[in-house]
Amino acid sequence: MKKRKIFFTAVTLYLITITAASVLTISSSALTYSGQLGTNISWSLDVNTGVMNITGSGNMEEREYLDVPWTWQRQYIKTVNIGQGVTSISSQAFAACSQLTTVNISDSVTSIGSSAFNICMNLSNVIIPDSVTSIGSGAFGECPALTNINIPNSVTSIGAYAFYQCNGLVNMTLPDSITAIAEYTFSNCERLTSITIPDGVTVIGDHAFNMCKLLTGINFPKSLKSIGNSAFYYCEKLTDVNIPDGTTSIGNSAFHLCSGLTSVNIPNSVTDLGDFAFSGCTGIKSLTISGGLTSISKDAFNSCAKLTKIIIPDSIKSIGESAFDGCYGLTDITIPGNVTEIGERAFYDCSGLIKLTISDGVKIIGEDAFASCKGLTSIEIPDSVIFMGNGAFANCSGLMKINIPDGITKISDGTFSGCYELSEINIPESIAVIGAGAFSGCAGLTSITISNGVEYIGDSAFNYCSGLTSIRIPDSVIFIGAEAFADCNSLTSIIIPDGITEISRRMFNRCQGLFEISIPESVISIGEEAFYYCTKLASLNIPGNVAIIGDGAFGLCYGIESITISRSVVSIGKESFDNTKFKTVYYAGSEDEWKNLKANTSKNGNDNLFSATIMYNSVGIPADTTASESSGVLVDTTIISDIETAKTDKGSGCKSTIGSSWIAMICTLFLFTIVAEKKKTDFRRI
Repeated sequence: MKKRKIFFTAVTLYLITITAASVLTISSSALTYSGQLGTNISWSLDVNTGVMNITGSGNMEEREYLDVPWTWQRQYIKTVNIGQGVTSISSQAFAACSQLTTVNISDSVTSIGSSAFNICMNLSNVIIPDSVTSIGSGAFGECPALTNINIPNSVTSIGAYAFYQCNGLVNMTLPDSITAIAEYTFSNCERLTSITIPDGVTVIGDHAFNMCKLLTGINFPKSLKSIGNSAFYYCEKLTDVNIPDGTTSIGNSAFHLCSGLTSVNIPNSVTDLGDFAFSGCTGIKSLTISGGLTSISKDAFNSCAKLTKIIIPDSIKSIGESAFDGCYGLTDITIPGNVTEIGERAFYDCSGLIKLTISDGVKIIGEDAFASCKGLTSIEIPDSVIFMGNGAFANCSGLMKINIPDGITKISDGTFSGCYELSEINIPESIAVIGAGAFSGCAGLTSITISNGVEYIGDSAFNYCSGLTSIRIPDSVIFIGAEAFADCNSLTSIIIPDGITEISRRMFNRCQGLFEISIPESVISIGEEAFYYCTKLASLNIPGNVAIIGDGAFGLCYGIESITISRSVVSIGKESFDNTKFKTVYYAGSEDEWKNLKANTSKNGNDNLFSATIMYNSVGIPADTTASESSGVLVDTTIISDIETAKTDKGSGCKSTIGSSWIAMICTLFLFTIVAEKKKTDFRRI
């Protein structure tokens, strides 16, 4: 009983509150709501006609959307009359009045509040009197039926989003009294075809005309100083832009995707050009870049596919990432001497580029900077360049000749990969590192001399160089990566320098022309598929320090007729000699040592090895000598010295003579591994 009493008390209080706010009159022919908004403003709504009258004097009291007294009757409002004496229309007062079509505003009103008529989907007729000085943010936003509105010269301020997504607006004249167009003011007005911006406007705000897809022309006033971020984003019908001298800033994506633009003149007054400013303007044929700029920003002219020529002014010091990426029509570019850095992908996929001049002064050419510039045939890189990033000239399939300046110490990963026609390249003595895939797929290279000073050749550095017949690797090289020469089908012979401790995984995989290989005594392991499918390899001598032969190392080497295996070998992987045809193995060790080796050899795919005739203590290698004395070939004395040191450091467990038993050979492998890893660690510090 007590709960029911509390419920009725609450309902009574609610009805008293409603009664205080409005009076409901019911008759046989009409239903009327009326009430007060504050102390000086009265309102009434005839539901039958949908006419709402606001009367009184002074400002309409500001309320939250749900606190406006006619909130629950908004759906009935069709016409609003703001009476004489009322001086303001409050924020959200008539927002979301779905049937509202007409608004009559008396000349006593001086301000229209934020979102006052926002989302009035059927509003088509508004007359703003010349007493109004300000239109609030979002005041008429998302009023798609509004096709025309006259803003009087009395208005000095129009808020952000004021006419946002008014899809029915076709043309607009702004009053001479305004000095700025706020952010998103006309954004998404998809039917807007023209707008007159008066003299005096200094700022066009962010996204001001964003997505006005039918806007065809715009005249900027001489007073204009700044064009905001995405101000004209995706105005795809915009054909001509004449930015006035005096403008200093063009924001990020200001004209992004304005595909109808055919020419752009950026005056010398512009000192700040935003990222993506003209990106995707696929119709631009003519471009003048301001001499006031010191940098061309990221993606500034990305995908301006019809642009045929640009003049980069001497004031420019850096060209940003992807600045001209995808400008297929560019044929001729000169990088002036004041430019010190060309950013990543700056001219990526400029496939029509046939002439490139890089002036002395450029120091850095970024990653993929000129990648896929398929029309380039030759490039002169000035001596000022000290670094070229990964893939800097990758997939320049027409490139036949390029010089590498002496100041560069590293050819980065993939720098010239996919340059199929490249037939001439010099590698200066300053180079210490040839990165992964640096010359991968350079099928036109027939020979290459690697200068003394190179210490590191990365993974896949020369793979798929199918025209390469010879290559000289200097003694300075201490590491060659996996697949470094894989699929070099024309390569016939190669000498691997002393100092290399590992034949890496697939290093010479599928080199079907290779018939001669010299493996130095410094090598302690032959990696997985290192010589797989080298079908012309006729003989094989595995030197005296090799301990491990990896999986598939010599698989499908049909041409091998004789093989010599050192007694240092302690493990042979699966399919290491798969589908080979040799019948005799010359083994440097004893029969007992061979049995130990067999126990550590995979039975999978090594049938030929096990079925061959084994000639023990062969090839003139005395069975009782150390590895350093075998074969009559000198081993890298630094390695032997390091091993002796390692033996001492590691204790008596490794003090037996190297090569005296398979246990000692495992010890040898362990010690060689220590030395090899030390060398790699030393190199990584370079």
